[in-house]
Amino acid sequence: MATPPLFSGLCISKKPESVLYSKWDPSRGGYTYFETAEQVPYAADLPVPRLSAVGPIGVPSVEAGRPLPSSAQMVGNGPLARGMIVPTEGRGVLGALAVNSRDLIIGVLGAVGGYIFSVWWRKRR
Repeated sequence: MATPPLFSGLCISKKPESVLYSKWDPSRGGYTYFETAEQVPYAADLPVPRLSAVGPIGVPSVEAGRPLPSSAQMVGNGPLARGMIVPTEGRGVLGALAVNSRDLIIGVLGAVGGYIFSVWWRKRR
């Protein structure tokens, strides 16, 4: 029989001495779970993350969260977040495609540049 999850600090983990983190994975449409051996006391107030507002309504949800410790090990996947939330890598403006802003800008500039070159090439003939 599997060991039931225990409440550990601010997360649910199979090991009472560990902390669980969740990171959104847009390519899967779910969360990847990480576990660390760090301990968080039950009644502890964690430091508030310093987030810079990027617009009038605040910080996008994919940028909010706590940093993932370097000692974290991947322990699984699931449809719901568990434990502490970690910011998403490759913040996607196209949702599940996970295209970050820099790649999108480079792609658009490349397409515009290609179009301008093709117009110039046709007029040159």
